[in-house]
Amino acid sequence: EYHSVVNFALAGKKTFHFSDNLAEHLANTEINLKAALIQLPFPTCLFTFTSRAVINAMHNIRGDAGRWAMNVAGLDYSAPVSVFLTMHPAGAGLPGRKLLMCAWHARLPDTSYLALKRELYLGDNWTLEQALRTDWETLTPNDLGIGMSVNLNEESIAHQDDDTFYTDGLAFYRIVLNAVLYLSSDKAELTAKESPRKEIEDRAKGIASLPKRRKLLQTTGRYTALDYEEVGASVGPIVIQKGEAEGGEGGSGGGKPLVRFMVRGHWRRQPHGPESQDRKLIWIRPYYKGPDLAATINKPYLVK
Repeated sequence: EYHSVVNFALAGKKTFHFSDNLAEHLANTEINLKAALIQLPFPTCLFTFTSRAVINAMHNIRGDAGRWAMNVAGLDYSAPVSVFLTMHPAGAGLPGRKLLMCAWHARLPDTSYLALKRELYLGDNWTLEQALRTDWETLTPNDLGIGMSVNLNEESIAHQDDDTFYTDGLAFYRIVLNAVLYLSSDKAELTAKESPRKEIEDRAKGIASLPKRRKLLQTTGRYTALDYEEVGASVGPIVIQKGEAEGGEGGSGGGKPLVRFMVRGHWRRQPHGPESQDRKLIWIRPYYKGPDLAATINKPYLVK
């Protein structure tokens, strides 16, 4: 974990904040691609999220304890999730690469809730779903890349057992991988932002009253000191697409869907360029299909 932070500093502290709506979309997108397509924009970078979907997915890795925290004890949804990502050679004589992810749900400077660590093997011919299920005990004799879960409220550290990870832990890391794919996709939306602290500090310099200046400077603790790229700021909520169903009940006939359901997003490698020899990564967004609430309530009935 310390190495991740050091590498982040050496790489120029490159930071990407993903909007809540975009994170919600990515949480409902399949990672239907080869692991070789995962390319970090920098050797080490930081992703931040404030979406409830991401926070819930992270705590869900803890299984029943995480769900109890979500539904009973309550989670601090105002605290962000920070994920340091670093790409390494796979090592141990393996071809391909290894992606190290260290994640924290914390409120700086002194309140932390959960920390996770996981290493995924990105084999040259592996799919991303295979990478999510990396079994280092099988790949290497030294049990490299073990996962770790740290509940900072209970001051407990536990290795993440595979049963819990494979049933409850995939959603969080799937979101992170989709975030990486989004950055390398066609028409990815990024907007450079400066840390709000700079503007506050400049305003404080013009305040003659020392107590007022100190009071204003105390508010800087609410904001990151890092400049960052805001990702997907204009992405709206997942839309409801109304229209005819592709097939009726039992696969025959037409008719409108009677219930609303999610059509998950996915990725497409679209040919382009001279003689269509190149490929660009296209994101097909998720959407809801089916009637909206008003259409369901106002459905006419014939009384006989």
